[in-house]
Amino acid sequence: MFNNPAHLYPVNRYQSLVLAHLACQEAVQVAASAGKPMAALSAVEICCGGSPAALAMKASGVGFVGASDIQGVSLQQTRLNASINGMSLDRVALGSGLEPWINTGPWLDLVACNPPCLPDALVDSRLGTAWQTAMKGGSGGFDLLFEILGALDKVLLPHGRFVFVVTSMMDFERIAQFLHRHVEQAWRVCPGTPVAAPYCRLDEAVVPRLLAMRDERHIFVWQGEDGWLWRLTWGVAVGASAAAMVSDRPAFGFYPYGFMPTAPDYLHALEIFGQAIPDNPLPKVAPR
Repeated sequence: MFNNPAHLYPVNRYQSLVLAHLACQEAVQVAASAGKPMAALSAVEICCGGSPAALAMKASGVGFVGASDIQGVSLQQTRLNASINGMSLDRVALGSGLEPWINTGPWLDLVACNPPCLPDALVDSRLGTAWQTAMKGGSGGFDLLFEILGALDKVLLPHGRFVFVVTSMMDFERIAQFLHRHVEQAWRVCPGTPVAAPYCRLDEAVVPRLLAMRDERHIFVWQGEDGWLWRLTWGVAVGASAAAMVSDRPAFGFYPYGFMPTAPDYLHALEIFGQAIPDNPLPKVAPR
């Protein structure tokens, strides 16, 4: 259970709970590869907000679990969510990115993060300061993410992993290029992602702008037949070394896990991004 105050970034099913699930999934794999019990792992959630991943990892049996955020109100929300669930984290710290967790050397098995990921130009200036701080990710939605990726060697053990979420509102092509250049094949898209999610109502004033950005290949969105504009969320895991995360050349796929959206505009969006149209995009109905 999570408390979602109206003035703070919420724990939501489309990014927050996806990250929480993936963090637990990666923790199990890290424990197995390192030959450690879950109780011997050390993990943190940074940019934690209400700390869905930290609390999920603690509940799954991870030994040391910490959480940090640049906003004090987020840490208050974290402590409240922990209390609601009858839990406590081992450390709750104020600070940006990995800064609170940099010690004398690498010591973490897992870092989880849902970073500020919306391009600044798309953040509604009418929102409160806490919302804007949680959402603003720079021009392409990746500024803090790149900073974190560049500092992982300061905190992650050789078998460690960094798991985070990327949405199709971000410049995901630039993110893929960055990953290929800086971590080569030591990254992959997490199983069970991408997840398709509604983003905003089609009658909202920002929709024409978002569709124009889609047509210019800056973001990937599509008009559903349910009155909503939809997007994708991927989970990404990065290993501290190539040995920790051996993968064929990874890439962001466009087919949502578990179902195939059949809206004509989704197929149009695939064409814009040069993706193959499925041979059978519509479900067949058995004859009566």
